Amino acid sequence: MVRLFSYPFGIWPGNMLDEKMPNFVKYFLKHGPIQAVIVFCGEINYLVRRHKEVDFFTIGDVCITSCLTVLTFARVILPNFKSYGIIWQKFFKTFHLRNFKNNGYNYKNICLKMDTVSHYFTVLMIICTMIGMVLFNLSPICNNVVNGAYTKRRDENTTLRFSVLYEYPGFKPEDHFIITTILNFYFSYACTICICAIDLMLVLMVFQIIGHIEVLRRNLDDFPLPRDVIIFDIESNNRRLEISFESFNARENDLIHNHLKDSVNHHRFIVNFVSEMSSVFGPMMGINYLYQLVGCCLLLLECSQLDTQALARFGPLTLISVAQLVEISVIFEVVGSMSEKLIDNVYSLPWQYMNMKNQRTMFIFFSNVQRTMHVTCMGVTPIGVQSMAAILKTSFSYFTFLRSMDTQ
Repeated sequence: MVRLFSYPFGIWPGNMLDEKMPNFVKYFLKHGPIQAVIVFCGEINYLVRRHKEVDFFTIGDVCITSCLTVLTFARVILPNFKSYGIIWQKFFKTFHLRNFKNNGYNYKNICLKMDTVSHYFTVLMIICTMIGMVLFNLSPICNNVVNGAYTKRRDENTTLRFSVLYEYPGFKPEDHFIITTILNFYFSYACTICICAIDLMLVLMVFQIIGHIEVLRRNLDDFPLPRDVIIFDIESNNRRLEISFESFNARENDLIHNHLKDSVNHHRFIVNFVSEMSSVFGPMMGINYLYQLVGCCLLLLECSQLDTQALARFGPLTLISVAQLVEISVIFEVVGSMSEKLIDNVYSLPWQYMNMKNQRTMFIFFSNVQRTMHVTCMGVTPIGVQSMAAILKTSFSYFTFLRSMDTQ
C-alpha cells in the first residue's frame, strides 16, 4: 500500500531497492522541484498584483497554499539526495524487524505486532489524506458549478473560485478556468502525496525503532539468574555461621558476556540508525515545524469565517494538519520514553552475580543507555510533545492577533 501510495512522485526509493523506475517517475524526480518553484512564483505574483483587489481571507488562502508549496518543495527535493535512498535501503534490508524474525520469539512476536499497527495506521492515513484532498478541491468546483461556470451561458461577472490561486504574465486563471481547475487538482494531488507519503513512511520507520527497543527490553528481562549457590561455613566466637552466596560460574559468565555483547551491539545499532535518521530528515522536519507554526494559524483564520464553503474546504485541511503534527510528535515522543525505560531494564540485570569483566561491560552499557534517544530537527530540537505544544501555543497566539487585525 505504501509503495502504491508514494510511487507516482518518486517518494518510494525504488532505485535503491533494485526496482526499475518508469520514465514518468524519473521525470517527476528531476522536474518536481522546478514545478514547485514555478507554482510558488505564480502565487507570489498573484499576491503582488491583486493584494489591493482581494479581501483579507483570500490573501490568507494564497499564503496557505504558498506555505504548502514550500513544504512540497522541501519534500520533493529530498529523494534526489543519495542519503535518502541509502537510509531507506538500510531500513528495508537491514533495520526492519522482518530481517530478524528468525532470531528468536521476541523478534517474531514484536515484528507481528508492529506489522499489524503499521497496517491499520497506513489504511487510516491514506483514507483521511484522500478525503482531505478531495474536499479541498470539491468546494471551489461545486461553487463554480452552481454559478454555471462550466456551461455556455456563463455570465462574465460570475465569481470563479479555485483551490490554488496563481497568475503569470499572459495567464489569468479566470480566462482558462477549465485548464486551471485540472492543474489545481494535479497540484493538490502531488502536494498531498509528497507531504503525506514521506510522513507516513517516517512513522512506519519510527514504529520499527519502537519495536527494536521493545525487543531489547524483553531480551534484557530474559537474562538468566545463577543456578549455583555457594555456601561458606564461618566460625566466629565459637559460633558456626552458614552464608549462602549466589554467583555465576565460569560457563555462565561466558554466556552472560555473550548476552551483554549482543545487547550492547543491539542498542548501538538502534542509536546509530536514529542518528542517521535525524541527519537525513532533520532539515525537512524543521521546515515542517515552520509550516505548522505559520499554516495552523492561517488555517484557523480561514475557518473562523464560519462560512459553509470555507469550513468544507479548510476544515478537513486544518484537522489533517493538526492531526499530522500531533501524531508525528506523539509517536516520535514514544521513542524517547521507551529509551528511558531501558535504564530500568539495564539496572535490573543481575550485575551483582557477574564477574569483574562482565561488570565493567555492564558499567559501559549503563552509561550508554543514560542518553535518551530522540529524532531531532537539525540536531537541535527534539521532535516530540514539548515542541508540538510550543507550536500550537504560538499558532493560537498568531491567530488571535490576525483575527484582531481583520476585525479592525
